[in-house]
Amino acid sequence: IEPAAVTYSPELVDGKNYGPADAKVVVREYADFQCPYCGLVAASVSSVVKEEFITPGQSVRFEFRHFIVVDPISSNGESRSAAEASECAADQGKFWQFHDYTFANQDGENRGGFRDTRLRQFAEKAGLDLAQYDSCRSSGATASRVRDDENAARQLSLSGTPTMFVNDQRVNDPLDLDEVRQTITAALAAP
Repeated sequence: IEPAAVTYSPELVDGKNYGPADAKVVVREYADFQCPYCGLVAASVSSVVKEEFITPGQSVRFEFRHFIVVDPISSNGESRSAAEASECAADQGKFWQFHDYTFANQDGENRGGFRDTRLRQFAEKAGLDLAQYDSCRSSGATASRVRDDENAARQLSLSGTPTMFVNDQRVNDPLDLDEVRQTITAALAAP
């Protein structure tokens, strides 16, 4: 499935962060690529934050962090594979394109939707250099970055996904677009 068309300005991409490095407002989401509610946030809330706040040049930065919650329920590791593959995409400056393909192609939890061959297809569709992608995936070099995000989530005592913060203020319902908009707007207006 082709994801909704979102244009990313390369100068605003920094790994899995999107927006100016010195932004006044930082929106941070902890998510799992297999989490169905995270998929809803990606399809609606995340794209609106980019289109309404970041693209017009407001001082907002969106940061994505991995928090694997689905894999512990089952043992096939698809969430972890998708997270590590997304880090390979980040190495090529294509995290957000890979993110969009992955969430647009959720296929239920632990049903084979994020097996390695399918993740490679997403990488190709997202415009990655596949030789670099294959080398990255086989090296296992991105596993520690995923674990670092998970450790940060645990230090925040998070128990599920999606979880979203705006300048370290937890958003009650990350699926509530109005709440997210109001929280960002208030943070932008604060002295």
